[in-house]
Amino acid sequence: MLLATKPILLSIGSVVLAHFCAAAAGHITHIAVVQSHGTFQIVSDTEHPGALATASYLDSLHTSSGWGQLSISTKAGSPDALQLYAAGFLEGYLTAHRISDHHANMEAFFNISSSGPSDFLLAQDAWAQEQVATGSTPFWTTLGLILQQHDGLMDGYSLAANDSQNTASGTPPLPQLNRIDFLKLSAVGDLGDLVPALEPKKQVQWETLDARDVEETLASQGHCSALVKVTGNYSDLFLAHSSWFTYSGMVRIYKHYDFAVASPHHKLRRTSFSSYPGELSSDDDFYLMDTGLALLQTTNDILDTELYKLLTPKSVLNWQRVRLANAMADTGKEWADVVSQYNSGTYNNQYMIVDLKLFGPGQELQPNLLWVVEQIPGLTVAEDQTEILSRGYWPSYNVPFYPEIYRRSGYLKFQKEQEARGRDFVAAAKQKSYQLAPRATIFRRDAGEVTDLASLKRLMRSNDYQNDPYSDGKALNAICGRGDLDGAKPRAYGCYDSKVANFDMAQKLAAEGIVGPAGREAGLEPFEWKEGSFAQVAHHGQPRVFDFKYEPLSAELLSAAGALQSPLHGALQ
Repeated sequence: MLLATKPILLSIGSVVLAHFCAAAAGHITHIAVVQSHGTFQIVSDTEHPGALATASYLDSLHTSSGWGQLSISTKAGSPDALQLYAAGFLEGYLTAHRISDHHANMEAFFNISSSGPSDFLLAQDAWAQEQVATGSTPFWTTLGLILQQHDGLMDGYSLAANDSQNTASGTPPLPQLNRIDFLKLSAVGDLGDLVPALEPKKQVQWETLDARDVEETLASQGHCSALVKVTGNYSDLFLAHSSWFTYSGMVRIYKHYDFAVASPHHKLRRTSFSSYPGELSSDDDFYLMDTGLALLQTTNDILDTELYKLLTPKSVLNWQRVRLANAMADTGKEWADVVSQYNSGTYNNQYMIVDLKLFGPGQELQPNLLWVVEQIPGLTVAEDQTEILSRGYWPSYNVPFYPEIYRRSGYLKFQKEQEARGRDFVAAAKQKSYQLAPRATIFRRDAGEVTDLASLKRLMRSNDYQNDPYSDGKALNAICGRGDLDGAKPRAYGCYDSKVANFDMAQKLAAEGIVGPAGREAGLEPFEWKEGSFAQVAHHGQPRVFDFKYEPLSAELLSAAGALQSPLHGALQ
């Protein structure tokens, strides 16, 4: 045992490992899946000779960061489709209770009142399955593997739900979820556009809002803050991302996949990423990949809803295209080429693809180190933006960078319409100005102060809205905004996590992360689900108080901690 774990201990560091094990002790579950007589079975023996895949899981209840961690590895030699199905099966079974929590929270948040979004997703699913069955190009065969993983996820959850009906533990049985339930979970990001596109009553009627409501609505549409940063002498490179969404979404799992597929078109083997129960993509996005690529993303809203007329189920959803691009690309340009195919026009984002292979500490930045991709319905724009990064940093804050995307998304028209309404509306519309949005100005002022991981962590959790003139007294006008602190119209919405990595960590697919709105680290009181406070907001499976701290997130650490705990701990019950 000591000989087996010594290299891991040396790589991680004994102090880090000791702290992690102290929190995780006895709580890491290890299982495997085997196939017997045509059926899939869960076993606790991860060394089983017939194991198709193995998994380790640490629930967020037993971490100091609020992040659960899940690691899944498939065994080489089995057909690729079988490996991916087995991986999904393990994830569905092992995280079933969290899938149930997240599903309940998202159902309540979206509150879909028509069959339109479900009909769209079912039609898209049928079309994608047909393309996979009849197509033979690398794009479709790789998508077929992803859909196999999704099928396994559903079946693994179904087995766990069936098992929960027969348990004597006293805990409520898990609800059975059907295919559309899982399609909606996977497409949480896509639903952000599908729901207003198919339920027009949920589109914002800007002309009916006063200036304050315009500003608050724009601020609450923010979906993430991201930063790519180099030090002044190019000795280090930093990646950082803080997610924004409804606080209902704070059931989190950081996932590590190691898929030993044989297909030459599937270039990706190992990836680590922030995610959610029941979702096979990041959604944030924050990915570290063994192809040498790292991916960050923030969302750009569609202000010209005429673009929604271009949506069709005969397309590939965002979560699927991102997984495809991650699997098939090992350069930023290749990634952009893949993600632009069969664009669904849903979950329209700015993507930052960093090619770590092109970074050398202390050396000049090489072309193609940073590619930036933006999509809207009917259009993808992608270019190398390394030259801008060479000046110090690339920020992202939910406003399109490319002029054509900005114009065609409706931002330019929106600003002119607000300007015509008077001075107060001009100030409100700054939320959608690429140069003058509050987070743009804060990044411009503070990014230069990031010189190490500690200062990066502080920036991505920063919220000094009561004193910072750039925040104008508004708690959402910050890198890690908090809508619940809005004195006039508090809402359970805002920044609710952060993930950071430097160059060395990213190469090892390691990061540090924290879950929850900005708290003590930003000089604020931790967010708490108080009696009567946001009582109507679904938060199944969440802690009452989000008072966490940054913690290492890596498959290596999870493996080392699991190896050191007693073999009896974490065995399948």
